[in-house]
Amino acid sequence: MLVVAQVSMSLMLLTASFLMVRGFQRTLQLGTDFAKDHLLMTSFDPRLMQYNPAQTQQFYNLLAERAREMPGVKSVALTENVPLGGDFHGVLFVPDGFQMPRDRENFKLDHGHCR
Repeated sequence: MLVVAQVSMSLMLLTASFLMVRGFQRTLQLGTDFAKDHLLMTSFDPRLMQYNPAQTQQFYNLLAERAREMPGVKSVALTENVPLGGDFHGVLFVPDGFQMPRDRENFKLDHGHCR
């Protein structure tokens, strides 16, 4: 009886997971209804300047504060991951005259639906 219950629960969880993944994939393929224009996405790596965790937190707080003060900005958000994976492309570059750290060959500039 216990084995039958465990197999039944496993099949139910597997089915629910499959349906959830299919729904998520469909959402990514069809897109979302939120506006993607007037959106700026960029990334920063404070470790390149050898910032410690406190300096990194201060950097991001100041970045958000200054971005909110810019004319025309309605909201500011900071995240570690792009929502819903996004459909964003990037450009690799090395600034002129900049000495790249030993562990990096270039920077990546993400530009997606920025206007």
